[in-house]
Amino acid sequence: MIRRVIVPTVPDGVLSPNRSAKYGFHAKRRARAELQRAAWAAALEAREENPLEGDLRVTARILWPPGARKKDLDNLGAMLKGCWDGFTDAAFWVDDRQMVALTVTQDRLDKAGRVSYPSGCVVVDVEQVSDDGEGR
Repeated sequence: MIRRVIVPTVPDGVLSPNRSAKYGFHAKRRARAELQRAAWAAALEAREENPLEGDLRVTARILWPPGARKKDLDNLGAMLKGCWDGFTDAAFWVDDRQMVALTVTQDRLDKAGRVSYPSGCVVVDVEQVSDDGEGR
């Protein structure tokens, strides 16, 4: 079974590893904390009574708002670290180390998405993986 969480924001560009020299530690920490809080609230709403256990396959789709530039695909995983920490803080799963597969894609919001999520969003699908490699 796949569990979906929609985080109502996108990672700030300062979180890109390419921006390390341009922005200071405090700007990165602030941006990561904002993403973490948004992810925590979304995961808290989507979680079940007990946190997910075992290995997890995670797919994250970043939907950028109009006017935002797409980012280098190889940087997106690092930019989402605050999101995974927010999920852990909300007890959505036990720990983000449970992720055995992570797929990150990016696109632009469609017309309906621009109404619901004017600042963009991250759509996260989480699937438990059984010992034989099949989803539960």
